[in-house]
Amino acid sequence: RVRVRVRVRVRLDSSGTMAEEEEASAAFAEAIGVVEKQPWDVAAWKTMAEEAREGRSGELGVEQVHATFFRRFPAAAEAWQEAAAWHIDQGAPEEDVEKVYEDAVANCCDVGLWQTYIEFLIEAGGGEAVSGSPTEEGEELRVRVIKAFERAVTMLGQAINAAPLWRAYLGFIGAWPEHNTVAKADKQRGLRKIYERCVVLPLEGVEGLWAEYCEFERRINEAAAAAALGAVEHLHNNAAAVIAERRKFWRRLDLSGYAVPPGQSARGLRWEAEQLQLWRLTLSYEKNLPELQDETQRTLRIAAAYRHMLCALMHYPEATLFLSLSLS
Repeated sequence: RVRVRVRVRVRLDSSGTMAEEEEASAAFAEAIGVVEKQPWDVAAWKTMAEEAREGRSGELGVEQVHATFFRRFPAAAEAWQEAAAWHIDQGAPEEDVEKVYEDAVANCCDVGLWQTYIEFLIEAGGGEAVSGSPTEEGEELRVRVIKAFERAVTMLGQAINAAPLWRAYLGFIGAWPEHNTVAKADKQRGLRKIYERCVVLPLEGVEGLWAEYCEFERRINEAAAAAALGAVEHLHNNAAAVIAERRKFWRRLDLSGYAVPPGQSARGLRWEAEQLQLWRLTLSYEKNLPELQDETQRTLRIAAAYRHMLCALMHYPEATLFLSLSLS
């Protein structure tokens, strides 16, 4: 596609003119024009960010475009990942990339975002060659990554789509070195603890996690496996029993993070009304879900649901109402 360079004066939002722009692409200029008329046009904002990262926004820098973009859409996980990837491609210092990810996870509810962040931490620390080595450097990296995984599963480990996050956690521990019997026992204990936490959660894919856990215990000690598995099997069965029903609520919700005020969605007022009603029903379901989880796990699951809701409905007065009802 041929792009034409044009001269435009750029105003990114109601704060006024940000810069005199020269040599911006036609696509960037067109997106600016759309945003000036329709400030919540998601497609136009995406185009502006993409053009800026490709160096087609003239004198207006990528950082300026990103800053304005994320003031408008702070919970857009996809865009945060693209911003982090751009910094990495530009050879930005590790601390700059980490700051982008920290800003991202502070504003978003997205399992994939956390996985990408943790993958970055591993690579920045030397990769699997270091994290799997029995060295002081390897131990430091393992501690750092474990802290990140714990933050992630505390925030989103109970999200219905969190199984890949738990599996990544297990995969990371599974790559630890077994240079002596103590290290091997520590690794087994670490894996067992993670399995015991995730196989009792109502997640898409929990049956697969349960099958892996059964194989793990039987591989260690066939005779002792029955007792270990029996201790959590009833909790797993309870979680597995509600997945289909839970899926009915979550699959129709917009979890993209591109939150817009009432009346501003390109999908129309009817769709917005349907989303509000779906959130109302989903939150009620999560609060009243019959299960055998302890109170701590139940609280984390409900908190994750409300966090998702706030990312989607941050501009709606109903979001505050939903939250206040949860605290009452």
